[in-house]
Amino acid sequence: QPQILSGSGFCKWFNVRMGFGFISMTHSEGSPVDPPLDVFVHQSVGGRNAKFPLWATCVQLPLPAWMQRRGRRVDGTRWVPFLSSSLEPTPAHANSSRESVLSKLVMEGFRSLKEGEQVEFTFKKSTKGLESLRVTGPGGGPCAGSERRPKGKIPLQKRKPKGDRCYNCGGLDHHAKECGLPPQPKKCHYCQSITHMVAQCPHKAL
Repeated sequence: QPQILSGSGFCKWFNVRMGFGFISMTHSEGSPVDPPLDVFVHQSVGGRNAKFPLWATCVQLPLPAWMQRRGRRVDGTRWVPFLSSSLEPTPAHANSSRESVLSKLVMEGFRSLKEGEQVEFTFKKSTKGLESLRVTGPGGGPCAGSERRPKGKIPLQKRKPKGDRCYNCGGLDHHAKECGLPPQPKKCHYCQSITHMVAQCPHKAL
């Protein structure tokens, strides 16, 4: 089993959309680290509305193809998250010979780190470098976290409705392809004037 060590430092960077980043470790086992060392950190896969701590078990390649499609590439290595409500890997992977790592950010709600925030953590050394196991704020308190959130799709009710005006007669109850009138003279689609086009409409600028 790899030796579990303790360290402290600050968040170097954290990608809230991908859910991982790096900590700059300035102290290890109470001793200064100069220059600081990078320690990989991954959020708990709990989602933006998570209320209970969840642990993310990340299993290294090789993996079945269906698992590989769910992973993300980090420094040339693909990691695949699995959810578990305990500190142990899920039973299906308990006997796996592949290397696994448990990572958790201690905080409520959406789990992330803010660039520059001070943290304390436990970590281990692996063939891929240093990997954090449990990350807290100073004194074991919760992490502050980033104000940023992953960008999602705009809800349908917040999208601006598209105009349903007929470009032939200006009617609001149908489109030009359903218009019963013959082709009308070209006119401004904004104010319906035949003296100018919509690009030169003086009313649109008001």
